[in-house]
Amino acid sequence: MTTTVKKKAKDRRAEIISAAQAILANEGAGALTLRAIANEVGIKLASLQYHFPTYAALVAAMADKTVETYSEGLRLETKADASPEMKLEQALEWFAGPADPTSDLSKLELQFWALAQTNKDARAALRRYHDTYIEYFENLIAGARPNYTPALIRAKTISIVSLFEGSVLFVDLVDDQKTRVSRAR
Repeated sequence: MTTTVKKKAKDRRAEIISAAQAILANEGAGALTLRAIANEVGIKLASLQYHFPTYAALVAAMADKTVETYSEGLRLETKADASPEMKLEQALEWFAGPADPTSDLSKLELQFWALAQTNKDARAALRRYHDTYIEYFENLIAGARPNYTPALIRAKTISIVSLFEGSVLFVDLVDDQKTRVSRAR
């Protein structure tokens, strides 16, 4: 006798988001459909739509999960008792750390950008993600440089975020450079 173990809603939602992220990262935006995600998870489309009634809701949840992933990493790297300057430095070092172009997170970021170019829901989710990211760095810079004006804080934040976000486009060059250096030896 075969029994089906029903997962808790929270666990099923996490499984769906994970499957959606994997499909987007590895197969691209064209492959990211509710039906493909349901097939990957092994559930019916109606079950998926119970958890995410719309494609937009799923895309928003994927963006929220990415923010959560980065927030967790930053919490681990940024020491609570550090000075404001050190917190800013730790966050900058964490974001500028070595990127693995083959990681699902690196591939996901690039594919999410691509999806946002043609999908208004993904664009809105990406904007919310960027707003969170910008607010985080504005707070760090304001703490480290209390004499800066709000306009200067905003300008520096946008510069930092632009550099980090734009670096996603070149993440494979890091790997290429390592390969060229190791071949030269």
